[in-house]
Amino acid sequence: MTVSGNNAVRPFVIQAGALAELRGLTVIDGLASRGGGIFNAGNLVVTGSHIRRNIGADQGGGIYGAAAALTAITDSIITENVVTRDCGGGVFIAPGGMGSVTTTTVAGKRGNGNGGGICHGGAVTVTRSTVSGNTTGGEGGGLHTVSGLLTLVNSTLDGNQATNHGGGMFMVDGSATIINTTVTANTASRGGGLARAGGAALNVKNTIVGMNTGPTGPNCLGPISLSGVNLIENPAGCGLGGTPPITGDPLLGPLANNGGLTETRAFLAGSPAIDAGDDVVCAAPPMDGTDQRGVTRWLGAHCDVGAFELGRGPSEDVGRRHLRITTGSINLAWAACTRQTGYTLLRYAPESQGVALTPLAGDLTSYRDTAIVPRTAYCYVLAAMEAATLLGLSELACAVAGVAAGPVMPRGFTLSVNRPVATLTWSPPVGGVGNHLLSVIPLEEGKPINQVPLAAATTSTTQALPEFGAASSSSLSASSIWARQMCCAECRG
Repeated sequence: MTVSGNNAVRPFVIQAGALAELRGLTVIDGLASRGGGIFNAGNLVVTGSHIRRNIGADQGGGIYGAAAALTAITDSIITENVVTRDCGGGVFIAPGGMGSVTTTTVAGKRGNGNGGGICHGGAVTVTRSTVSGNTTGGEGGGLHTVSGLLTLVNSTLDGNQATNHGGGMFMVDGSATIINTTVTANTASRGGGLARAGGAALNVKNTIVGMNTGPTGPNCLGPISLSGVNLIENPAGCGLGGTPPITGDPLLGPLANNGGLTETRAFLAGSPAIDAGDDVVCAAPPMDGTDQRGVTRWLGAHCDVGAFELGRGPSEDVGRRHLRITTGSINLAWAACTRQTGYTLLRYAPESQGVALTPLAGDLTSYRDTAIVPRTAYCYVLAAMEAATLLGLSELACAVAGVAAGPVMPRGFTLSVNRPVATLTWSPPVGGVGNHLLSVIPLEEGKPINQVPLAAATTSTTQALPEFGAASSSSLSASSIWARQMCCAECRG
């Protein structure tokens, strides 16, 4: 449902003492002095919503949380909102108020004053969220702390810009703790990544601060207290105290969908942040042993520094497109892997609806399937296992026995997840096809729970995701040829 202010009024007001939840809404084109989209003076939960293109003249272009109010934002997108004078292009939490931002993207906001993304004077917790592409003509392109307490955990501040101080974040006063966060590609005149002034206290743990720019203190402008293990590319001007950081290029990929509900920056090969983190920090609340995407931490010798944990999942242990069919006999091959103790090969014959699970040794890189019927189609998925833990899945590979692989099969599969649905797209087979049959198969059951006929010209389908367990469950819980690969995006390293 879309609720519009038609560029004339504020769509929602939550009165003091009221309890309200806004779920699955698009709040757009609101206009007000405070809280262009939503003004909250009570107790508000915003879930799975899109707060877009609203204008607040003074504070909170998208959402304004008043003093003594509680504002909780989860699984949402807050984008293209504007504050014209004071603070908080996306979200403003007033002194005395409380706010939380969880698995949410705050992006593309403009603050002509301060705090292009989030501005607060009250207590705010930001968890598993991405604040990116926000700009301000003053201080704090992504985050601006006027006063109060800020806890920033398992989050990414990327590509924000401030004219003056703190492209990623600026603190005037108050206290902030940043844990396992990635602060990158932000820009400001002073303190491109992080900056603080006055009596503010800033403590940073297990965090990456790098690739930020600015004439003075390109990455940070302190003083800043460090604990745990941190990676600060160039600490000039940071005024660091506490445990000395790792320095140098963090070797990160671009901001992208690496699984989970918010974008992250994955590691490139050889990043000094890999396996360098403080395990005590990673295990303790509020971290609780996961990264920004919800992936289990320290899959290597130690947890990683920053918001992203390098997975030992499909990209490393099986690999996208690493399962390949070389002849129609049917021969399978895949890249050598590093962590698995064994594999499980799922074979599905669409015509007979038969599913077979074959355990394979962990040192194999090929397999010949001889239990086949000529001119019958077979599809395969390879699951890498460490003891009873699922590490990840290969992409789907299909062939017809006795026919060279390729011309009669769809190709170029791409998979994306936007819970509660997943979308599969593909290129049509060069040899033509009569129709398609989409099958969803829980591996532990070995038979389809859903089959969807699709017309021959179809090249994309969106389907509801089945309920499924954790990627590291003791069995291949609720995995499937199609849907589980989509969900497994969150365990891809």
